[in-house]
Amino acid sequence: MFTDSKYKKWYFSIIENAKNRPVVGYTERHHILPKCLGGKDTDDNLVNLTAREHFICHWLLTKMVTETKSKYQLWNAFSCMLYRERPGQDRYKVSGKIFECIKIAGAKIKSEKFKGENNPMFGKRGSLNPNFGKKWTEEHRVNASISHLGQTRTIESRKKQSEKTKGRKQTIEHINKRSRSGEENHMYGKKLSPETIAKRTATLKANKLAKKLAVGV
Repeated sequence: MFTDSKYKKWYFSIIENAKNRPVVGYTERHHILPKCLGGKDTDDNLVNLTAREHFICHWLLTKMVTETKSKYQLWNAFSCMLYRERPGQDRYKVSGKIFECIKIAGAKIKSEKFKGENNPMFGKRGSLNPNFGKKWTEEHRVNASISHLGQTRTIESRKKQSEKTKGRKQTIEHINKRSRSGEENHMYGKKLSPETIAKRTATLKANKLAKKLAVGV
């Protein structure tokens, strides 16, 4: 099941060391054989690890298999450790450089998993797309809007959106709509709250800092 590699040796070295020591301080329960590979919730398949050990073990597991489906499942479990934290948990925090490396590796695994006929949308473009011609209801639009409230777009996401729209020309109708003045402007007479002004100011400052970091200033 696991490839005979240095990653496997490192993995089981951490596991054995954890088994042979007293439990001190904060720990997290770890499935030695992951549940997605058939592991059970039994005492012989569970071990207490520190947050750092737990993070590293899940990272090692993604390197210990070669089968595409298993690698993808293990990667999903590992990536959850970057974003999900239940009450009482104190997940291991990584540096920005490590986070970037993890995201790049994850993108390659996902690309391999959904390549060609493995992609659920393979061969379903245009009229073959199950959503072709469907229109959103007002309720659907409202629910979609609510689901994105409070979400912050990453620098990578903003960059992709910028590249996607670069060179695109606006229609005359769009230009006229945005250039309306006075009462014709949908923002006419509206005053921004102090909270909104503060939020926009903070966003501008953050964007300036992000641009500096992106060019290495």
